[in-house]
Amino acid sequence: MTRKQKGIIALVLVALSWGILPIFPRFLNTSFALYQQLYLRIGAAFFFSILFFHKDIALNKIFHIPFRDTLLLVLRAISYWVLAAGAMTMSLLITKVSNVMFIQALPATAILGTLFFHEKITIRKTMLIIFSFVGVLMVSVNDISGLVHWGKR
Repeated sequence: MTRKQKGIIALVLVALSWGILPIFPRFLNTSFALYQQLYLRIGAAFFFSILFFHKDIALNKIFHIPFRDTLLLVLRAISYWVLAAGAMTMSLLITKVSNVMFIQALPATAILGTLFFHEKITIRKTMLIIFSFVGVLMVSVNDISGLVHWGKR
């Protein structure tokens, strides 16, 4: 299998996982509380990461990470788990899925990549971001008038 074919398969799987992502919290909400869902989903992610990437995991490297980097990793993991994953799951439970996906599609990742990693902004990248944003608009917005009149109905 060529590198291009692997990339295409990876993109399809990522799109599939993003499409399935909003379904799990609503399905699990019938039996599990918010943080129980997070435990279950993070446990499943851990299991699948071990299953698929066991050859790439080197446990001996974990013990040689400097303390500062370990602290940074732990703080990022805690902030993701407590703040981001909890807020994301709660937003999927109390709002329309299309609204959550719309907010996620904002080009925040591209902006942060430019600011922190000095990613070069090219016309091609800009056009791809615009096209993805327009695609999400087409899928998630029923009435365009709601985009310009916030708060008043």
